[in-house]
Amino acid sequence: MNIASDPKSIENTVLSPEANQAAALAHATGVLTVDLDALVANWRKLEKTAVPAECAGVIKADAYGCGAEPVARALAIKPYPDFEFPQMTSPELAPPSWEPMFADYFYLSFTNATAFSPTDVMPMTRWAKAAMTLQTMVSIVVVALVVSRAVNILK
Repeated sequence: MNIASDPKSIENTVLSPEANQAAALAHATGVLTVDLDALVANWRKLEKTAVPAECAGVIKADAYGCGAEPVARALAIKPYPDFEFPQMTSPELAPPSWEPMFADYFYLSFTNATAFSPTDVMPMTRWAKAAMTLQTMVSIVVVALVVSRAVNILK
């Protein structure tokens, strides 16, 4: 059985239905359907294989026509979050599609720097705890420098 390489010769060539379909698909402009669940499953497998190193997903332009935003959102879901926001523990406080954005992380860093401790957002991973500890230490040093300078000026 031959599959014709020239699309015009397909019409005049006697082929099986499977071969006709394969030949037609070979010359189609193409339709790509991506299963985001399979994509995420493959990513999780790769991520586990790379331990102890950390992996980062890099999405090129429009994610090969799949849409950068849906692919990025699918890969960004972590099984264990770095920070636990109140909306995660009480889903009735937010819409079902809620996820932390820049303003949420900005509020977290602001309250951590001003209260010298976490307020309503808890760090869940070691790196998040270390980052919050470093931020608090920097805040304390800045306050100590400002106070010592103020005391020095008064003398």
